[in-house]
Amino acid sequence: MARGLLRTTTTSFQTDLIGKFTIVGYVALAEDAVTWAVRDVAAKGQTVTYAPKSLTLAQLKAIFLCTATTWGQVGGTKGRPIKPYLPQTGSGTLSFWLKALGITTAGSCVNESLEENQGLSKQFNSPNAIFIYSVGDWIAQKYNSPLPGRKPAAGQNAFGTDQVGYLGLGKINGVSALTVAKVPAINKGFRVTGFTRTLYDIVRYQAKGDHVPANLDRILGRAGYFCHNTTATKAIESYGFLPALTCGSVS
Repeated sequence: MARGLLRTTTTSFQTDLIGKFTIVGYVALAEDAVTWAVRDVAAKGQTVTYAPKSLTLAQLKAIFLCTATTWGQVGGTKGRPIKPYLPQTGSGTLSFWLKALGITTAGSCVNESLEENQGLSKQFNSPNAIFIYSVGDWIAQKYNSPLPGRKPAAGQNAFGTDQVGYLGLGKINGVSALTVAKVPAINKGFRVTGFTRTLYDIVRYQAKGDHVPANLDRILGRAGYFCHNTTATKAIESYGFLPALTCGSVS
């Protein structure tokens, strides 16, 4: 995401993010998706994962409520325990995921201590593990970013701090979060799953209705730079995201 712009997925963090400033609106900028992730690389002779290729909403809910504790209960390898992980408390990805699943609190079997959108944790080097991941971050890390400590090559952005590590993305209800391409993007068809979300820029200035303030309209407005300029669109896509369907609108 463009540096210098404060990103959030929801208005609920208004006070925490800005503190003393008066927030009057969140401007839609980009679209992300979140899906589950499991190990997709393993040493020769090892089982990569015990998970199936696709999980339904009901199966995911059962996993993260701990009512399904073996992969065989959700269409995977029978008799193999599920080791579910979620990001740390305070993670926006965690909050979105739980809300999309329709649950308030994960089950007691779930480990909620790992860094969000970072796939190098040793816990993920297991065929039993399941985690969640921002699809945009996964795309940026795997295809559009340099390795940590290296300068971006031609066509790469500067987002090189995290890595997908061991993890690949799973389907929900048979729908992949990724397009079929050498360098994939978020699959627009994934919207039907209910696991896509809008990303916002925060506006500190007076706005009327669902329009950005006049002094920001050329940058953040519906016909502004971020919503209609090809260079800006490519920058958003280089971070793995799609331009928002409601780009430039204020909530």
